[in-house]
Formats: sequence, structure tokens, C-alpha cells
Amino acid sequence: MRKYFFVAGLIFLAACTGNDSSKETGNEDSTELPGVAYDITPVWSYEYDSASGAINMKKLREPNKEETSAPTLVTILNSTWPDIQLQLVKTSRDTMYVSIPQPTVLTQQMGTTGATQYMAIATYTLTEMTGIRYVRFDFEEGDHAAPGTYSRADFTKGF
Repeated sequence: MRKYFFVAGLIFLAACTGNDSSKETGNEDSTELPGVAYDITPVWSYEYDSASGAINMKKLREPNKEETSAPTLVTILNSTWPDIQLQLVKTSRDTMYVSIPQPTVLTQQMGTTGATQYMAIATYTLTEMTGIRYVRFDFEEGDHAAPGTYSRADFTKGF
């Protein structure tokens, strides 16, 4: 009987001290979100033409199908511009509606050129979504930016 308890005790101890690999994820990067399988690097930027003095839009990469949803495009912009946080309101027909609850950086601190560049990059990025041609920005108007409905055509001749 003693042998039985001794063997059972050894088995019990061995089972209790084993590594439980299901508890370890192996992922120590806390910035990764579970289920996120898209690239949050910018899709559009602007390029200064020193010869003409114009600023032209430049496509940095082609987003994949999963990256062209409204929430993902807003996330890409919010990651690129952390001081200007867009909120998706809705999409309706050919227009995406967004708001900027805290617009001070955009409207008061970036200057007119910086604010215009942000509006252009945001408009170009958000119109990557299939069927979206316009972006309706809602925020409190300031010295350097105004709310309204914008399209890519508003930024085609430089700014």
C-alpha cells in the first residue's frame, strides 16, 4: 500500500510542476492587438515640388482589401496623427462622415499649410474605401481649418 501512495504522490507532483504552454502566448509585444491583420502605416503623403512650390499628393502604398474598411482607414489616420483623433460617424452612399471632437491641434496649432495637408491626406486616405468619393468633416472651425465636405478634387492642384 505504501508503494501505491508513493507512486501516486510522484505522479501527482510531476503533474503539478509541468509547464502549461497554453498560458504562455510567446508574444511580449503589448502593442499588437488580437485579430489585427492590417498595416497601419500611412497610405498617402504629400510631396513638396521645389520647382513649382506646389505640394502634391503621393501614394505610399496600395492598401489591401481588409484595410479599406471605414474603421480601418480611420485607425490608420489616427495612428499616423495621434494628436488629431478622427471618429467615424457613418458612411452613406458616396460620403464618409467623420468628426474631430478635439480639433485644437488641427485648427490652431498646425498652421494653415499643415492643416490643409492633414485634410488632404485624410480625404485621400478615407476615399480609398470603395464607393466613397467625399468626406464630411465635422469639427469646430478654427483659424487654420474649416469643417465641410471634401473630395480629392479639392486638393488636385496643390495647396
